[in-house]
Formats: sequence, C-alpha cells, structure tokens
Amino acid sequence: MKFLLPLILLPLILCHNDFVPWSFGLTWNKIVYTGPGSAAMDLAFRAARSDQINKVYQNPMMPSQIPRAQQSGLHTQIEAVYVEANCVGISNAPGTANFDFVAVGKCVPKPLGKRVLYRVAEDKTPDAKSNKISAWKIRDVGLYEIVLG
Repeated sequence: MKFLLPLILLPLILCHNDFVPWSFGLTWNKIVYTGPGSAAMDLAFRAARSDQINKVYQNPMMPSQIPRAQQSGLHTQIEAVYVEANCVGISNAPGTANFDFVAVGKCVPKPLGKRVLYRVAEDKTPDAKSNKISAWKIRDVGLYEIVLG
C-alpha cells in the first residue's frame, strides 16, 4: 500500500506549473506517421504560429521532428522538436505578434540554432470555428542530440 502513494502523487507533481503529463489509456491511439503532410506535423506548425511557442525567442521557431504523437477522439497530443529558423520576407524582431509566416516554404532551420522540445495538445470541438491549442516547454535539446519517442 505504501508503494501506491508515489504513483498517486506523481501526476500531481507533473501537473505543477500547468504542465500536462502525457496521457495514457485504452482510448489513446498512437499516430504512426508524423512526417511532412501529416496531421501531427500540421498541428506542430499551427502551434508554431501561436504566441505560446514563439513569444520568448529572438528568431521564429519551426517544428523539425515529432518523436511522439497520439490521438483520442477529438483530442491530439504531440511532442515536437522546434528549431530556430530563418524565414523569408519577415522581420525577426523579438516580440513579433503575428507568426503566420511560419510555414514549410518560407522558413529553413538555422544550422546552429536553438532546439527545444515542446508538448502540444489540441482539443477539437465540433461546433467551434477554431480549436484550442496549448503548448508546454519540456526542455532544451542539444545541437546533436537525437530525440526518440
């Protein structure tokens, strides 16, 4: 019985500072393909266009890799590595309010740019025009580090 207490407290510890733990259970299905053109990569780019990811960096961030992705009904969770990018036709001023320019054809990763792992969650509602996307920074990623799912 005393071994169950840490298992009960673990989700409470992980939820500190609005960090959402990776959901699990029978209703969650792993998304196998997360490459270019996938729904998971589309979600990663939509999250990159939000202020939650780009507001603290000098240059725009774009997704480069999605090591984990899963879906349960209308809810999707991904973990994505975001890299610092050079984007065409914009000013890379800190605090830029609109990140609609972050797209596959307009941005390329900076060779020695910052890399960050984020957890992104999207809650879809059938009647809403837009979906709620939330993002939490997990950690910085080393330049030559390989992130596995």
